[in-house]
Amino acid sequence: MAELEAVKGQVNLAIARLSELTGQQLLHQELQNAGTAPPRFEMPMIELFNHAEVNHPNIKKSKAQIEIQEFNLQEKKSELIPEVYFGAERQFSKFLILI
Repeated sequence: MAELEAVKGQVNLAIARLSELTGQQLLHQELQNAGTAPPRFEMPMIELFNHAEVNHPNIKKSKAQIEIQEFNLQEKKSELIPEVYFGAERQFSKFLILI
């Protein structure tokens, strides 16, 4: 019984991943009725690959990590630039000359 539940979970996970990568809602019954033939997609294969590449969670995570590292690099580079401060003052005073 536990093995059956594990297999059902794997099937649901595979369908969810396929739905995420294709951008289309896929149902278990539709895939089961399709038999051994793959489901038909409205997009050409190259667009499916591009869509999968853009929406894959690992790729999204890697791109976010790259952005974080780029910001860290910019921060470290900014620490190497010397800080220069400019200031100006103006003073007025009245001098009394006593004779």
